[in-house]
Amino acid sequence: MTATENRAEHPDAELRDASAPREVFVSALLQAVPADWTDLAVAVTAAYQHRMTAAHDLVLAVDSGPVRLTVEPTTTVAGLVAQVRDLRGRAGESAQPGDDAPPVSAQVFLADDAAPVEGLAFAFAHREGVLWAEAKGDPGRFTHEHLAEHTSRIGHFAERLFGAGPAAEVGEVDLLTPAEHHRIMHEWNATAHEVPQLTLPELVEANVAAHPDRLAISHYDERLTYAELDRRANRIARLLIGRGAGAGDIVAMVLPRSIDYVVTALAIVKTGAAYLPVDTGYPVERINQVLSDAGVSHTVTIAALSDSVLVAAEQIVLDQESTRTRLAAADPSAPADTDRRAPLTPDAPAYVLYTSGSTGRPKGVVVAHRAITNRLHHMQHQIPLGPDDRLLQKTPAGFDVTVREVFWPLLAGASIVVADPDGHRDPAYLAETIVAENITITHFVPSGLKVFLQEPDAAKCVSLRRVVCGGEALPAELQAWFASVLEADLYNVYGPTEAAVDVTSMLCPRNPEPGPVLIGRPVWNTWLYVLDEQRRMLPPGVTGELYLAGVQLAEGYLGRPELTAERFISDPFGEPGARMYRSGDAARWRADGVIEFFGRLDHQVKIRGFRVELEEIESVLLRDGQLSQAVCLVREDVPGDQRLVAYLVPVTGTDPDIDKLRAQAVAALPDYMVPTAFVVLDQLPLTSNEKLDRKALPKPEAQVTPVGREPSTPEELLVAGLFAELLGVSSVGAEQDFVELGGNSLLISRLINEIHKRSGVRLRIKKILEDPSVQAIAALITA
Repeated sequence: MTATENRAEHPDAELRDASAPREVFVSALLQAVPADWTDLAVAVTAAYQHRMTAAHDLVLAVDSGPVRLTVEPTTTVAGLVAQVRDLRGRAGESAQPGDDAPPVSAQVFLADDAAPVEGLAFAFAHREGVLWAEAKGDPGRFTHEHLAEHTSRIGHFAERLFGAGPAAEVGEVDLLTPAEHHRIMHEWNATAHEVPQLTLPELVEANVAAHPDRLAISHYDERLTYAELDRRANRIARLLIGRGAGAGDIVAMVLPRSIDYVVTALAIVKTGAAYLPVDTGYPVERINQVLSDAGVSHTVTIAALSDSVLVAAEQIVLDQESTRTRLAAADPSAPADTDRRAPLTPDAPAYVLYTSGSTGRPKGVVVAHRAITNRLHHMQHQIPLGPDDRLLQKTPAGFDVTVREVFWPLLAGASIVVADPDGHRDPAYLAETIVAENITITHFVPSGLKVFLQEPDAAKCVSLRRVVCGGEALPAELQAWFASVLEADLYNVYGPTEAAVDVTSMLCPRNPEPGPVLIGRPVWNTWLYVLDEQRRMLPPGVTGELYLAGVQLAEGYLGRPELTAERFISDPFGEPGARMYRSGDAARWRADGVIEFFGRLDHQVKIRGFRVELEEIESVLLRDGQLSQAVCLVREDVPGDQRLVAYLVPVTGTDPDIDKLRAQAVAALPDYMVPTAFVVLDQLPLTSNEKLDRKALPKPEAQVTPVGREPSTPEELLVAGLFAELLGVSSVGAEQDFVELGGNSLLISRLINEIHKRSGVRLRIKKILEDPSVQAIAALITA
């Protein structure tokens, strides 16, 4: 067996030998371009550092002095070598990098240079047409293993780059060593696992058959066994089928969180249609924008919400007497394929969820049964639920976690406890419910978990065995705080709506180390790639864009083929026809195969776990012609206090009506997308390249003029002082409204905690939201 064959079969052997520089044959290239070997050494170092750091403006420390080079992905070998020769050939001040130059990226040692190493360096040697490169580094910053990896990687990279010839482009050459490629593709992404090819109804019906009398779902005194749940869902499904619902349709659920919500979700997928959950807390305009865009065939709702549904779709009102009569007479047996319009298969769409859209309108994501059932099976493998487990279903309908909350317990034979419709906003209610209902598992977004841990009664939730956290970055400090309050296991999950809820998962350590946010490893039948701008793999430790592939990818965006083609692209690393999804998130592999997460690469943000495209908010503000420009930004001027700020440039010669603009946003957008502050500017700040300079947008000044009478009672003075403290304003009137002044549900939770600390009175968020004025909240304290 030759050395080459042995390395291919055992690629890690290459890293074991990595301290030995790799031979790179450069005779042919030296004959093709006017250069000597030292020029090639500097050129390949520049190309390597460009690929490793994504920097285009590089300074290298060479024997003749610092050299400043411009490297683009399209830069050719010949072009880069010519640039190096020109700069090294110029002597004196004209060759200096300039005051605006970036820091030195690396040192380049040629032949017998013996300069001290500062940071990272590459030492080159040349003999008879063969080039060697060895990485050296400051021992305080680079381990022997890191330097060995650099040595192996730059050797392979140089071999490929120079072997491709003078016209080869820097961005088109693979950067990884064979050993790194093997680890990423065949070890860290070794996720293939056989999963039953079943639909959501089949998974639930298996438990109905096995445990018909086991408790499936409850809400206070209302309780349904698996058999009762199934019969109720079957009746609704048959009513929908009788009214024409089936394969190819989307049936909307405009329902508050309730047992009916869970039953209806199961009923819709039994028809063969996909279900579309709609958050009833959305403005009527937003609800109907989603329903219209989806082209729903039917809506299922209740009488109290039926007037909010304005689209021309057949409507089923569950609590109407006529509907109750039809359901009572319906066949309670499960619909079969002979009852449905077409056979129900794992490839059929299961649900549609809408997320914020950068074009000014939300976009629907279509997810098939095989995608979500894969996630549920892996979840059950990693966090097994059993008959004694009780999951608290509390996530808002517009968040894809609701899909997991509904179907995971029913797949596992566990039970669901349904929280009150606004219960997720109230940490005191959640703690009380967890204790009273013996909840063993629930989900939080990190911002919500932070508020919950501030609740004094959170420590009493000893029945909790597992908490799943996702939707936002989960920092180590919050993990440690959780561990100090609760004995439960904490799991961090990551994934966009476009990939069936979550694609990575990990059990958080009780004593996490500070540093980047860790999101774990890929779940079953899912692959992760960290790629550069040319969609080529990056090695461990190098940050790039995270791409997702595998069975959990969504079908695409409903009715948006161009957007689907832009985000769901061909997977060059998978089987023919495979796709991958551009997440837009920055990430990197750790040396042990865990993914580190660094947030967004664009201006998309997460607010309370919900994805927000800021352009959608801006388009709403620009509607009525008051403004020439609008820019939105999430600021965190006080640690832990995220504020959505709108920067407005009015039409020349006008003063914008801020109250009208706020009302416009409230009428069109979910509450988490309504700006809490509006800043009027004469013009937006620009960079030297005439692009928006977001860093130069000013901090909003808290200018609130007290309205109405002044606070007078001790309770009003307490509440008014807390308004000022939490909202960063000087003073407020007794009649002023916390929400209108910029408060949100997370700040209301903090307000409740502060009132409790200072008065001993525990208020409920539901009561505060009914009238969030100083005088009304003060009256609640008095009562």
